[in-house]
Amino acid sequence: MLPLGDINVIILTDVHSFVGGHSSVHEPHLNADLGHVLSFYQHIENELGAVNGNVFLVNNGDWMDGTGLTTNPPNELVEIIKHMPYSALNIGNHELYMNSTVETIVKRPGGYADWWGGRY
Repeated sequence: MLPLGDINVIILTDVHSFVGGHSSVHEPHLNADLGHVLSFYQHIENELGAVNGNVFLVNNGDWMDGTGLTTNPPNELVEIIKHMPYSALNIGNHELYMNSTVETIVKRPGGYADWWGGRY
């Protein structure tokens, strides 16, 4: 059992579009997909419900570059990421390489930043 406190933060960083996890060859002991992360978050959230604790899920950026889901602009990847209940989001250097990616994140109505409102 993890020790849980009043404030608990789960940080997801450097996913590099591996939303479906990695192959069994690439660090199998670290293999997890967004479904695993969501299940873990929901489990912690349920555990904390009994003690009035808080859990925050943070996307720390670098979700671009790594698989075929990283298109320019990253429309498909953004649609997948929108399904995660992030409390706060950040972007990393990999999201800043292409102007079209930045525009999708920041400027497009209904895009990444717009979808998350004040949490971005």
